[in-house]
Amino acid sequence: MQFKTSPAFPITPVQDSFGRMVVPVPGLTKIEFFALELYKTYCLLHKEELGTNEYIGPEKLMATSIQDAEELLKLLETKLNDLTNETINSNNQNKIIQ
Repeated sequence: MQFKTSPAFPITPVQDSFGRMVVPVPGLTKIEFFALELYKTYCLLHKEELGTNEYIGPEKLMATSIQDAEELLKLLETKLNDLTNETINSNNQNKIIQ
């Protein structure tokens, strides 16, 4: 799925003070960004249990974060495709009516 491996933030070329165009290197992918955001949240939610509970460790939280990020991105991609199809169908119906 290319959606989850595309850059999390759009790349915008900028011009430096010498008039040269500079294009930054893309940073995190969408999957990496969402997994890290979920990891931060899960760490905050389970901060008391992290050192004491063998079932909730950093590795487990990161694995869960990656799984949840993949599910979230699949859901977002499905929703985006549905909205795109609705727009295309709506445009086609408008052309038929005209």
